Amino acid sequence: MPTVAPKLPLADDSARPPTAIAVIEARLAALDPDIVQASYEIDLSLLRWSLSLTPLERLRSCTRSARALARLRRADHDPATADRG
Repeated sequence: MPTVAPKLPLADDSARPPTAIAVIEARLAALDPDIVQASYEIDLSLLRWSLSLTPLERLRSCTRSARALARLRRADHDPATADRG
């Protein structure tokens, strides 16, 4: 059985071409570093849950969330009208 020489790491990582993700991340960081930071905080379980839904179920879920946010905004401005749908 022939032996294969192990690949040695490059002494200078800058010699490696950047990956597509690294390029996109660098461009986003230049525009808005908060977006890059937020991408590290994505809840993958919620993403998987959302992808398990049909498009119609995702739309219904999004609509319910939008209505709940609208109620919260109304409550913040006028507590008397918060429960109106």
